[in-house]
Amino acid sequence: MSVSDARTATRLALPAAVWGRSALAGLAGAVVMAMWAMMAAAVMGRSLFAPVQLIAAVWYGPAAMHLTAPVLLAGLATHMMVGVVLGMMLALAFAAGRIAPGPVRLAWGMGFGLAAWLVSQFAVLPALDPLMAQTMAVGVFALGHVMFGVVTAWVLLRTPGAA
Repeated sequence: MSVSDARTATRLALPAAVWGRSALAGLAGAVVMAMWAMMAAAVMGRSLFAPVQLIAAVWYGPAAMHLTAPVLLAGLATHMMVGVVLGMMLALAFAAGRIAPGPVRLAWGMGFGLAAWLVSQFAVLPALDPLMAQTMAVGVFALGHVMFGVVTAWVLLRTPGAA
């Protein structure tokens, strides 16, 4: 391992408690995003659970549009776990970029959310969940990701000992 690699590894090594706190921050962001998407779906005349069903379509395909308990649980669990992983990634980005705690992290969260949306909308969903890629309102989905990033960054800011 080179000196440069050792410095990077040391800089990116986060205490275990930070991983847990960043997971909770990502979970909080995912909950807010889910609430937004569900409210938007209801306002647009769709089922309140349509966004959750569309997420579950990654596992069930079009059959996910028939709401059942397993579909609901699969959609919620998938969404929350992705939120946890993205929360950890945002905390790691803060640590790797040495982004000082403060309002600038909210802007970073917004950018992170937009980046996550771009990757999801144009790479992940077309490959893994084409039903969601074709059905989810792009503006709602994009704004939901921005909300996710800002809320996750805000929770990280407000959590003592988080990244």
